[in-house]
Amino acid sequence: MNRKENRALPLFLLALALYAGVVYLSLVNYQRESGKAADWAKLDRAQARLLLRSYMYLKYIDSGAAPARTKWLKDLLSAANENWEKALQARPADLQTRMALAACQREAEDPALGLTLITAPQARNQEKNLKFLMLQTLIMAPRPDPKILTQKTAIEFINQNPARRLWMASVYARIGEQKKAEREWLLGYRESAPYAIASLIILASWWGAVPLIGLVCALSLVRRKSSQNKGGRSGPAGVPPSVQEPEGANSGVSLALASEGFMIWLAAYFLGGTVIAGIAAYLDLSGSGALAVMLVSFLAAIIAVSWLKMRSGGRLSVGWRISPFGFHARVALAVFLLSPIGMGLARLLQYHFQREMREPSVLLMAGGGSILLRALLLVAACVIVPIAEETVFRGLIYRGLRSQWGPFAGIVISSAIFAVGHMDLITALPLFVFSLGLAWSVERTGSLLPAAIAHGLFNLFPLLLLNVMTL
Repeated sequence: MNRKENRALPLFLLALALYAGVVYLSLVNYQRESGKAADWAKLDRAQARLLLRSYMYLKYIDSGAAPARTKWLKDLLSAANENWEKALQARPADLQTRMALAACQREAEDPALGLTLITAPQARNQEKNLKFLMLQTLIMAPRPDPKILTQKTAIEFINQNPARRLWMASVYARIGEQKKAEREWLLGYRESAPYAIASLIILASWWGAVPLIGLVCALSLVRRKSSQNKGGRSGPAGVPPSVQEPEGANSGVSLALASEGFMIWLAAYFLGGTVIAGIAAYLDLSGSGALAVMLVSFLAAIIAVSWLKMRSGGRLSVGWRISPFGFHARVALAVFLLSPIGMGLARLLQYHFQREMREPSVLLMAGGGSILLRALLLVAACVIVPIAEETVFRGLIYRGLRSQWGPFAGIVISSAIFAVGHMDLITALPLFVFSLGLAWSVERTGSLLPAAIAHGLFNLFPLLLLNVMTL
C-alpha cells in the first residue's frame, strides 16, 4: 500500500463513521419525536381518500349507482379500507375516520363492519354518544329512519366526512329514494374526477410512458454503440466522441479530497438542518422547514466543493457538464428504467417483511400548505436536492472511490452509501438499484447532468402523487 492509499483510507473510514453517526442520530431523533404515528395516520387517511375518490369515479363510469360489477373495482375499495384501518389503529378516537371506514365496509359488504362500529371508544359526553348512535344507525340499519337526516348534528358530521357521498347514496338507496341515491353518486363522480384523473395520469406516466421512452432511449444507445463498433471506433456505450473520456481519473478528486468534502457537507448539512428543523418545529412550519432543510443541503454542497477547489488550487472538477444535452437526456431516461424495477423489488420486501415503506423524509414533504409552498417544495425536491446530492455522492464520493479502486468499486460503494442515508430498509433497496444507474451514467458520460435529470424524475412522480393525495 503506497503513501497515497495510507492517507486516503483513514480519511474515508472517518467520513463513513461520521456519516453513520449522523444517520443514527437522525433516526433516533425521528423515533423520539412525538406525533409520528399520527403523522403517518394522516398520510394513510389521505391515501384512503384518494383510493375512495378513484373508486367513486371509476365505478360511476363502470356501473353508475348499481353494485360494482368488476373485481378490480372491489379490490380498489378494499385497498381504501386497508388504509382507513391503518389510520384508525393510530387514532382510534377519530370518529370521522371510523365512520368513513364503516361506510366503505358497508359498500364492500365487509363482515368486519359491525366490529368497526362496536369497538368505537365511548365518549364521556352523552350528547356525543347519542350522535354516534344516530350515525351508527344510518350505516347499519337495513332501513334507517329518514327523520335522522333532518338532525342538524348528523348532517353536519356527514358533510365533513370524506366518504359522505358514498354514505348518503347508501342511505337513500336503503330508504327507497333511488333518484337521490343516483344524484349522490353523480356528485361523488364529479367531485372525485379531478383527483382520480390526475392520479391516473401520474401513475400512467410513472409506470408507463416515461419508462417506455427510457426503453427507446436505451435501445438507441445500444444501437449507437453497435454502429460505433462496426465503424471501428471505440468508446463507452453510445457516447459521442466529444464526451467519451470520463473525467473520473482526471478530475482532481482523490479519495482523500472526496472524504474531506463529504465530511464538510455532512457537518454543514447536519448542523444547519438541525437548527432549521428545530425552528420549524417550534413555529409549526413543517412545509417551510422542509424547504429550508433542502436549501441547506444545497448550500452545504456549495461550501464543500468551494473548499475543495481552494484546496486543489482550482484543479478539482465534480463533472457538471451540460453539452451535449440531448445525449445526456437520453442517458437519464434510460437510467430511469431502473425506477420501476427498484420499486418492484421494494414491493417484494414489503410482502416478505409485512411492513410499509416509512421513509422519514416523506413526512417533511407531506406538510401541505399553500399552492405556492407546494410548488416550491416540488421544485426544491426535483431540482435543488438532485443537484446537491449528485454533487456529493457522484461528483465527490464516486469519483474519489473510482480514482482509488476503479469504476466497479466506485459505483457499488457510493450507491450503498447513498441508499443507507434514507433510514428505511424497504426504501434502501430501490434506492441502491437506482443509484447504481446514476453512478453508471456518470462513468459513461463524464457528467453529473444525466444523473441529476434521472434523480429529479425519480423524485417527481411520487411527490406529485403525494400532493394529489393531500389536497
